[in-house]
Amino acid sequence: DGFRIPTTLTDMGNGVFTGCRSLTAFTLAGPNENFSIDDAGVLFNGDGSELISYPSDRAATSYRVPAVSSIRFEGLAGAGNLASVTFDPAATLTALPERAFEDSGLTSIAIPPTVSTIGERAFRETPMTTITIPATVTHFDKEAFDYARQLDSVRFLGNAPSFENDIFARTPLSTIYYN
Repeated sequence: DGFRIPTTLTDMGNGVFTGCRSLTAFTLAGPNENFSIDDAGVLFNGDGSELISYPSDRAATSYRVPAVSSIRFEGLAGAGNLASVTFDPAATLTALPERAFEDSGLTSIAIPPTVSTIGERAFRETPMTTITIPATVTHFDKEAFDYARQLDSVRFLGNAPSFENDIFARTPLSTIYYN
């Protein structure tokens, strides 16, 4: 099912659509300077610089995030079919926010070289088995990989970033590589 954004809507809070498991796309009821939607039915702010919400039941297994500067809290959380995420090279994203991909089907992500922070529970309960962290990432908030039960190895490019408590909480990680 889709969700139509009314022309009169001017703002919405974070994580508004979290838990909407049958959401397949967003549409606009008409012109609205506060929101935009890409060809995949993903919701953005008016100028497209912030990804607000990815439809949790979108059928596609991959998505290329356009040139955004931010992703909202839980922006791609719960997207069960979403296995692979890449980013437009023009993206200026500096953080993957709290719970960005939580409980999604994510198995592969190419983290942009502009990202320096991975938010709390950003990859919580994802089925990924391995991840490469670019050298630009210098900080992880707590429980970034909480319950990522299939995560077997992490490769850090560059120096070891700073970690808050238990970034790998309840994750049976066996190998950490540093380049």
